[in-house]
Formats: sequence, C-alpha cells, structure tokens
Amino acid sequence: MKSIVAIASAASLISSAAAASRSPLQFDITEVDLSSLQKRNVDSEPLEVSPHVLELNRVVGTSPAQTWIQSIRNGPGSNGMYKTGHVTNLTDLNGYEYIASILFGDETLQVIVDSGSSDTWAVQKDFICQDSDGNRLNDAELTRKRHEQTSLCNFGPTYNGTFQHGSIPGVHFNITYGDGEFATGLMGYQDITLAGLEVPHQEVALVNKTYWNGDNVASGLLGLAYDLLTSEYDDATGKSIYYDSIFTTMSKKGIVKPDLFSMAMDSKSQVGQLAFGGLPPVETKGKFISTPIRMVALLSHRPEAKTEYSFYTILPDGYVIKNVTMAPTTNQTLAASKWNTAVSKPAGFYNSTTPTIVDSGTTLMYVPSDISDAFAAGIPNSFYDIFSGAYYAPCDATVPDFGIVINGHTFYADKADLIQSSDPLDNGDGTFVCLLGVTDGGEGPYILGDTMMNSLVTVFDVGAGMMRFASRK
Repeated sequence: MKSIVAIASAASLISSAAAASRSPLQFDITEVDLSSLQKRNVDSEPLEVSPHVLELNRVVGTSPAQTWIQSIRNGPGSNGMYKTGHVTNLTDLNGYEYIASILFGDETLQVIVDSGSSDTWAVQKDFICQDSDGNRLNDAELTRKRHEQTSLCNFGPTYNGTFQHGSIPGVHFNITYGDGEFATGLMGYQDITLAGLEVPHQEVALVNKTYWNGDNVASGLLGLAYDLLTSEYDDATGKSIYYDSIFTTMSKKGIVKPDLFSMAMDSKSQVGQLAFGGLPPVETKGKFISTPIRMVALLSHRPEAKTEYSFYTILPDGYVIKNVTMAPTTNQTLAASKWNTAVSKPAGFYNSTTPTIVDSGTTLMYVPSDISDAFAAGIPNSFYDIFSGAYYAPCDATVPDFGIVINGHTFYADKADLIQSSDPLDNGDGTFVCLLGVTDGGEGPYILGDTMMNSLVTVFDVGAGMMRFASRK
C-alpha cells in the first residue's frame, strides 16, 4: 500500500530545490492566420470509423511528456534550463499511461502512446541503465533487479536489432524530462507498422543510455505531437535539428487520409483505441465540437512556437463546477491572469487566454488554482498536499460535476475519473484517501488529461488545424 507520507517526503526534496531558482512564466500567445497551413476545411470530409485502429492498454506509470510539461509549468531555472521542478514520481501518485503494440523494424514492441511528445524510440539491447545522478548501476544493483525479476530501468523487452535503413551520422538523440529521467542514443531510419499501416523509412531513435522509471511493460515511446518537439541534435554544435515525426511522415506520404488521428480511452475497462484517418469504434452522443489548435510559445528556448505548431494546444472558454461557471478574464499575460466566478453568466461568456495542452500522457486535469480549489471545496474533508502537489479526499466522497467549456459546449468528466477510489493511499494515521482527478496547474500551462479524455472521443485533426471533441455514450 502506497503512503502519502512517503510521497510527500520525496517530493519535498524536489520542490524545495526548485523554488529557489524558479523564474516567472510568460506565455506568448500569437494569433496567426492558419489558412495557408490548413490542408482542408474541418467540414470537408465527414468523420467515419477507421479500419486502422490500435488497441490501447492502461498501465500504472508516468508518461515522459507529463513530467516534461510539468517542468515547463515550473518555469526555467536561473540558467534558463527547464529541468526537475516541483514534481515527484507520479507512479506513486497513481499515474497511468496507455501503451500499444507496434512493429518496430521486424520486432513487436509495447510502447507508450503520447500525444504530448514527438519522438518515436525504443531501448536497445545492452543499453546502459543509470541512476538519477548519471552513475551506471553497479553489479549489486543489477543482481538485485534480476532477483526481483524486474528489468533494467523497468523497461519491457529491449529491441535486439539495429536500424534497418542505417544510422544518421553526426547527430544524436537526447531528451531530459521534468522528473530527471533522460534518454540518449542514435538516430536512424526504421520501418514502423501500426494499426495495419506501414510507415517506411521513418526517422527514430535507439536509446543506448538512460535513467528511467518504467512500467516493466513498455520498451519505448510513440510520439504523436508536432516536429518542433523532436529531440535530435548535431554532434559538433549541439544545435537542435527538427525532423519529421511519425505522424508528419504519415501525412506527407499519404499513408493516412484524412490526416488525423483520434483517441478513445476508458479507465473503467482499462483499454482504449487509437484510430488513424478516422474514428475509433465507440459510440458518441451529440455532435463533435471543434476548436483551433493554437500556436503558443511555451518554451522560451523555442520561440518559433509562436508561428509553428508544437503541442496540441487549445484555448477553452472556461470550466463548470456543479451549476457554477468559472471563466477567465482577458489579460496581457497568462502569469497575471485571474479567474472570476460567473454564476449568472453562461459558459463561454469570457474569452480565454489560458493555453491548455491536450495530452493523452497526463493522468490528471491541471487547471487554474481557483478552479481546482473550488472543485476541492465542494468535497467534504478534501485537502491539498503541498509536497505532492495534488488534492486528496476520503475514497467514498461524493464529488461535484466538473466540466470544461470548449467553443460554447460543456463536456463533463465521468465521476469515476474525478476521484481514483480504486487506488487508496495510506494517510499515515490508519485512514485512507484517494487522489482527485483535478489538480492545481498554477500559472500554467494547463492540461486536458485523462480525467477528461476518458469521457471523450478526441480527434487530433492535424490537416484542418483543429481539435474536435464529442462525449462518449
């Protein structure tokens, strides 16, 4: 049984170090004419069920993108780097991720499916597993892991081959995530097959050195975000080199038509679907609601995000808790924005200046502080743990309705996702509490995570530059 006391102890060491060097966040939201970038109109082709569907399985773990986005939320340190901030190992906070089976070269591997990152990679046989300080695990630690029947760095089976179409000289793969995890390796070209679709000659990474807190199932990652978030670097200069991520390749080569993918996830059944070129085979209610994918410079070292896509970022109208609508005022900078209660006004009355990332790899909803406080205030005996950065409540608590307003339409989360009652935590005094599905996102960026996505069919309509949402039946 996991203990909230142990989680708080570990998290306090991280948060205290981060607080001393944190710089204020400034998000640059630029309105761009997207007409030249849109390949088609959002209504030009009706959404139909796709024959190309990957089955997803939900496992305990933490998506790398989740910790990466959290490090952005904490802001750069005094040296300008986005690194370990107010985060703890979210596996201890009942984090979850969705994994799928793909053909990587000629081997079948389980990979984390992540709409919040862009690289596709697998861990290579005989890779070096390191600790958080970059030290190679010694023989005693390796022997202990073998005795416990856990893999090195908690990966699933490693990839035994090499690049089918050769490695790329003069470059390397290097990514560091928000909780200190990192992966480095070589770049090369590989054939990838997923959902019955072959993506030939795709640029991918083979990881040969890493510090990782895996789930003992996944052997790598399938990144579905835009090219701006890829992690290839020039050996000589250290300069970042953007390359075509896997969905960009699928779009450019006409492998998927129309050029969109969609996801349906379900915490109750522990399974989900990832469909390419259409919808997953699940029932929806009501029509799909569309909103533009925004260009938002969330990363100070990548200012080009003002005019290029990076994350799947939207600007929601506001939030609904019971019959109370929360909506933001419009301010010049997100860091200065405040939220007001608008009881007598309809959802969407206020324009929003709060970028929200749609991320399948993040378990919780990260929202403005006033929103998360108002949600928790509606639950008797709930509390916020400053060390773990999460809200908790008695596991049998009744939670209020919670919804997000997108383009004037309110989508509600399933109450089973608003409190994780199936995973109690020891409160340290003989009682048990459960993690709430809505938590404090501070100054942002905010995240539409699995708490909400489990109740939706979410369409990443890349060709139209739109996100589309519908409620599940």
